[in-house]
Amino acid sequence: MRAPGTGWVGPILYLLALGWVAAAEGGYKGVREENLGKLLRICRSVQSKDGLHFAYVTPKGKKCLVVVDGQPGPECDEIDSFYFSEDGKRLAYTAKRGDKELVVLDGQPGPGYDEIGKNSLVFDADGKRVAYTAKKGDKTLVVLDGQPGPEFDEIGKGRLLFPDGKSVAYTARKGANWSVVVGSQPGPGYDGIGYPVFSADGKHLAYPARRGGKWCVVLDGVPGPEYEEIPEYSVAVSSDGKALVHTARRGGKWCVVLNGQPGPQFDEIMWRWLVFSHDAKRVVYVARKGDRELVVTNGQPGPEYDAIPVLDVSADDRHVAYLASKGNRCCVVLDGQPGPEHGVIETRSDLLSPDGKRVGYVAWSEGGCFAVIDGKPGPRCDDIRPGKPLFSPDGKRVGYAATATMRRTWFVVLDGQRGPEYDGVGWPVFSPDGKRVAYVAGRGEPGEGGKGFVVLDGHPGPEYDDIASPVFSPDGKRMAYEAKKGNRWLVVVDGLPGPEYDKIVEGGPTFHPDGMLEYLAVRDGALYRVKHMP
Repeated sequence: MRAPGTGWVGPILYLLALGWVAAAEGGYKGVREENLGKLLRICRSVQSKDGLHFAYVTPKGKKCLVVVDGQPGPECDEIDSFYFSEDGKRLAYTAKRGDKELVVLDGQPGPGYDEIGKNSLVFDADGKRVAYTAKKGDKTLVVLDGQPGPEFDEIGKGRLLFPDGKSVAYTARKGANWSVVVGSQPGPGYDGIGYPVFSADGKHLAYPARRGGKWCVVLDGVPGPEYEEIPEYSVAVSSDGKALVHTARRGGKWCVVLNGQPGPQFDEIMWRWLVFSHDAKRVVYVARKGDRELVVTNGQPGPEYDAIPVLDVSADDRHVAYLASKGNRCCVVLDGQPGPEHGVIETRSDLLSPDGKRVGYVAWSEGGCFAVIDGKPGPRCDDIRPGKPLFSPDGKRVGYAATATMRRTWFVVLDGQRGPEYDGVGWPVFSPDGKRVAYVAGRGEPGEGGKGFVVLDGHPGPEYDDIASPVFSPDGKRMAYEAKKGNRWLVVVDGLPGPEYDKIVEGGPTFHPDGMLEYLAVRDGALYRVKHMP
């Protein structure tokens, strides 16, 4: 993305390349190019999250096919949606051959069906298993790793789940009965079933179920107390499966139920803000009482406010922060203690630092805006981007991009200290250990003679015509970014320019744990895999 105000930090495009070719362009040693072949006509494309794999649909006569990292797949009549696994190592897509639809996984066509469920294809977390729904006549089934499961009249609309990494779970209807199916075994039947959830180890299953006009939550096959209503997405199970929490309505009032015991009643429970700690010792949520809202922690109601639009709980579940407003004033409440009041606080979902020990936000007044870190206001600005302070991974450092009062220049405020002014700056990026920080800055307008560069630990680097946000290696010792030189793109590593290309694939470059840098690029119509060896 480009930095606020000027368009610096250009959006990076994509595309990619067989055979190793050593390269040392730009004076950088240890660069290798793997030519993946010429790019064909691209109709639609997708790249993996890390930018290391690229796939596209290309026509071939009256047929079409998918090319993955330069390798063509089987010909099909039509190709629909396609997906990479989370690690980018596997690709699956839906296709049509004749009057049958099928899924192609890693280039191998699966069995044909009358219809493949739209957007039903899903990989498990480690990419080893894949499942999807399919229609066979008037019946519907789930296919796991190419093997069809039992047939039903209908499969629920919720996402297919992999509770233990070995089996798939989903809701299904046979006749008038709905049940949760794990593997190939349907559970007890009900008139209706909400979204199922599993404990972290996959050994415990809970879901809301309706029989007649009453709802209950079924945990490991055992139904709990009945209520008038239980929202289908409000059920949560603790990591060890020993605790269960959900919202429910009884007698026109709403409550949170923990292990079968209902808490205090309210007019509404904002179940999207229901937070259940990993050890099951803390339940936090936002509730409405009349025209007032409040935060309830372990059954104890907090002070009432006009509105509570944001609730944030630290990853270790020890700290709770929320944004609250009363009249024309608002504040952030941390662990029950209200902070300073302001006229406006920007609404963001994350108020706490990664370690949960610090709180930061942007407040506005008639004179402009300022960041508030741990209750202390920073320098006044015209604007702050991205609308919140950015904490380092360890929470010890904080930075943000801001514009100077009554001027069109931008600067970065780091640990409370205002840096030099530029025509534009990008958001600060911290190294994983928080010891280093880098950001993009620019002079003039990109495309109109302006130049961009990366400021690393306070030191500006070489200038380019356009530039992308930097990335650090896992140990924080190396830093890389994409840059444009004329009409060519290259990757700069530790200040040294690499080979030049027409395009760099979106999502890259990516550092590996051993320090190697890898990305995909295009030169003269060919796709390349590029590695900067450590």
